[in-house]
Amino acid sequence: MFRYGMTQWIAGEEPLEDSFRRLSACGYDSIELAGEPDRLDAAECRRLMEAYGLKADSMCGIFGEGRDLSGAGETGEAAVRYVKKCVDFGAELGTRVLIAVPSPVGRLSPPKGVPEEKLWDNAVRNLRAAGDYAAGKGLSIAIEAINRYETFFVNTIEKACRLADDACHSAVGVMADTFHMNLEEADMAASIASLSGLRASGRLRVSVAMPSASSRSRICAFAWAFMATGLSLFVLLSG
Repeated sequence: MFRYGMTQWIAGEEPLEDSFRRLSACGYDSIELAGEPDRLDAAECRRLMEAYGLKADSMCGIFGEGRDLSGAGETGEAAVRYVKKCVDFGAELGTRVLIAVPSPVGRLSPPKGVPEEKLWDNAVRNLRAAGDYAAGKGLSIAIEAINRYETFFVNTIEKACRLADDACHSAVGVMADTFHMNLEEADMAASIASLSGLRASGRLRVSVAMPSASSRSRICAFAWAFMATGLSLFVLLSG
């Protein structure tokens, strides 16, 4: 029922093979590569995956300024082009999910003079375009809600779910990350239990951060709530 992976970017500048070697030795199933297709070599990644018996089930999109899915015009189009490059790279590795943050990480307030409704409409349009491309390559896009100290736009599971619903695309779903949920959700278990539609359609992905002592009981309650659905849980260690 459980499968285990780790997101590679938390290892910093560690040589990629060192990460593969350690995860394989510890019995992991998968490695989540950073969404930097211009810095990674697909052939080398495939070699490492085969050598160490790991899959690359997901890819963590790196959404800084210049990769703004809530942007209009060329700004949004550039973000979609970045997503397409990640999707192409992931398709070569058998990746199934690209995780996307719909506004730049580090932007803590909306652009001046741009109402949130406009940003929302831009994100919906750009996610649909990204979803169309991803679906054609056998991948899906998972919207990640991250905490208010890292971005202003989509901070809660409810809001991520609403954005996915408005995008209305079978290849656009939600990433539930317990690190961010522990900061933003009053009841993590209830948040997951409310997402029956996404669970049923296979558009829900879950990342479990390494819990601190203060958050461990909440994350355990979350895990039990998810297990009660009878669905598989991919445990992605991300912090």
